[in-house]
Parts: sequence; structure tokens; C-alpha cells
Amino acid sequence: MTALNHVPEGVPRVLANFTFTASRSEGYIVDYVLSCKSCGKDFFQVFSFPRIVRDTDGFFGRTPGETIFRPPHKLTCTACGSGAPIFDPRTDGYDAVACGFCGYETGSDGEKPATGNYRVTVSLAYNSELSELEESANDVGVSAADLFDWITITASPASGGDPLVLDYECA
Repeated sequence: MTALNHVPEGVPRVLANFTFTASRSEGYIVDYVLSCKSCGKDFFQVFSFPRIVRDTDGFFGRTPGETIFRPPHKLTCTACGSGAPIFDPRTDGYDAVACGFCGYETGSDGEKPATGNYRVTVSLAYNSELSELEESANDVGVSAADLFDWITITASPASGGDPLVLDYECA
């Protein structure tokens, strides 16, 4: 069996509000380069709920003073202003859809855009056998494409420099 047998057909719900090009389909991962569904442009503001890590927060691998960009995340087109959600761990991915579980702190107050304009690539990983994904999807009444195990949102700044990488394990 090839690794691509793990990737289900169909459009994952997280991509429904965007147009995209599958830029790579290798192994268990599919990369999607996004553009605005309204105007076709490909630069976005990336929104999150930033939080500064304090000494007592206990975020593993994070240092005090570091900013974490909590979900849910949305993208707003810098050309036309059209905005849409891109990922919420409470509703998207295997754990949320199939198990009703969210393992991440989320925000509800203080949503802000990251500084800059970004081209965005969304990478989705499917680490289960396709037959298992399809069975689970059938059990909960969703598309197997919505049962991704991992999502990485890579926002590459228009001005160059280091990308903003938002990484979530979803299973």
C-alpha cells in the first residue's frame, strides 16, 4: 500500500471558505496554498488570540515573555477584506469531530491579527488507514477529509523573513 492511500478525497471543511491549489501531495500530508474565494488574491492577515506566557503558566517548551497565538484562527484577505475561519480545535480535526475533544487552550477575547501580510499554506496530515478514516467518518456523519490528525498553518510574510507557523495535533 502506498502512503497516499491514507489521504481521503474531498475538500476538508476548514478549506471551504477559500480557493486553493494542492501544492504537494506526498506521504500522509497534503499541502494547500490558499487564496481568497471572493477576489482570488493570496495575501491575508492571520488572526488569533495572543497571550504572553507568564512564569507560572506551565506551557511546555515556552519561555516567559513569549507570545503564543491561541486558536481559533481566521484569515482576512488584505485586498478585499473578506474574512473566514481557518481552524478551531473545538470543531475541526479528528479529536473535535469524532471525539468531541479539544486539547488546546482557545481564546474568546482579544482577537488580533499578526503583524504583516501573509501567503498561507495549510498542511493536513492523515495518519490512519483510509478505510479506518472512512469508517469513522461514516459513524459521525462527516467527510473523511475532515478527520485530519495534524494541521500546520504556515503564514509566509510578504516582506520576507521567518514564517508564522501554527501547529496542532488533532488526534
